[in-house]
Amino acid sequence: MSLGSDNTVCANEFITAMRNRLNQLNPPQGANVDDPNVRPNLVALGQAVFEILTADAQIHSDAASDATFWVWIAAVNAWLGKLSTWQAGLTAAFSAYAPATAPEIGLRTAVLAVASPGAPPAGVPIELDGVVK
Repeated sequence: MSLGSDNTVCANEFITAMRNRLNQLNPPQGANVDDPNVRPNLVALGQAVFEILTADAQIHSDAASDATFWVWIAAVNAWLGKLSTWQAGLTAAFSAYAPATAPEIGLRTAVLAVASPGAPPAGVPIELDGVVK
């Protein structure tokens, strides 16, 4: 479930939780959450949680808190390095290649015409900070 663009999800969670709690009473009193004097209070609590999550909350991820993700990032970075080495080697091999036939010349020309993405970005991130949206 997404948090949404306003407090609706948070307010509905408060209303549902309070309704469920009040329905445990004998007699059940969950319908009280629909009272026009009560419901705005629960919506206000939902607004507070929404503000906390969207304005104040920050996320942080590093190897200690999210090891699987950072192992994957390191593996992707290693793979990008190998891919970059392969791409450079392929370009060097085709640059040194002296084709003799028209199809060979066409292959060399086509391979060397592929745009190079350049080297992968320097530096592997080791942590990530963000906000909840």
